[in-house]
Amino acid sequence: ARLSGQDVMDTPIHIQSGQTLDGLVFLVSSKGATISGVVQDENGNPVADANMILRPDPPHLTRDVHECSKTSDQNGGFTCDGLAPGKYKAAAWRYLSDYQQALDELTAKGTQVEVSEGGRVAITLVPLKQ
Repeated sequence: ARLSGQDVMDTPIHIQSGQTLDGLVFLVSSKGATISGVVQDENGNPVADANMILRPDPPHLTRDVHECSKTSDQNGGFTCDGLAPGKYKAAAWRYLSDYQQALDELTAKGTQVEVSEGGRVAITLVPLKQ
């Protein structure tokens, strides 16, 4: 959602009776983006059952909007699909004990990735310490 070219995903829009809003654009697309990858240790070995979080960068006020949390498969793999185009940060942990601390680490140390509408991006993550 954009208003006069500005992202208004986290901004309330107040419309009064009889008021017109020029420049309000809602983009709805079936071309969701995909970010997939693998979690590997420092030696390049896959890390199964790692906890991975992907969030928009900067994050939206509503946590659930465009966030993806996955557990890596037996080969360390994960896939987040149906994503809106834009910038994201991703991080993984072998053990996730404190979700808020993980979000703070994600913001500070996460891997940056950008994806276009319908795009596909592959990344490799090394687990952060928690």
